[in-house]
Amino acid sequence: MNESKIVVRYTKALFNLALEKNQLTAVAQDFEQIKLILENEETVRKVLFTPVLKKSEKKTAANTLFSEKLHALTYNFLNLIIENGREYYLEAFIRHYTRLYREHSGITHALITTAVPLSKEMLGDIEKLMAEKEVEGLELEQKTKEDIVGGFILRIDDMQYDGSIATQLNKIKSRLKQTSVINN
Repeated sequence: MNESKIVVRYTKALFNLALEKNQLTAVAQDFEQIKLILENEETVRKVLFTPVLKKSEKKTAANTLFSEKLHALTYNFLNLIIENGREYYLEAFIRHYTRLYREHSGITHALITTAVPLSKEMLGDIEKLMAEKEVEGLELEQKTKEDIVGGFILRIDDMQYDGSIATQLNKIKSRLKQTSVINN
């Protein structure tokens, strides 16, 4: 079975169970917490994703890390994927569940990437502008990435607007290369 089928089947089953038990938001919040831990704790990544450790050792580690922090539904799902050898897909499960949750809840996710962190006032202005453009249920996430130099990259669901200085400079560089090739 390929990765996408595994991810879709497991995630749909979890989503439907969470919907039935009125735990959609709780699972989404748990997954956000797990995502942050995986992004920031290399040791946790190694323990969960190393093929050398036995399932029992991974379950013990998961129990130590998550039993007190996660709702029972999320915790049981985590144990199930470890038991079935699917922990390697955990990040894909999180992404797919989050997408299903947002669709169901009418949430539009927007990611704004800037070279420096934006102030709360600027983020508020962006949210107001999006509301004026009739973007409903906006969930605005901010990310900083110094190599864009300046400007911003705005991604709303699957659409992206790149107004970064780095991209503009690359476009100018490309045009200059084309011009110099043609003129020589």
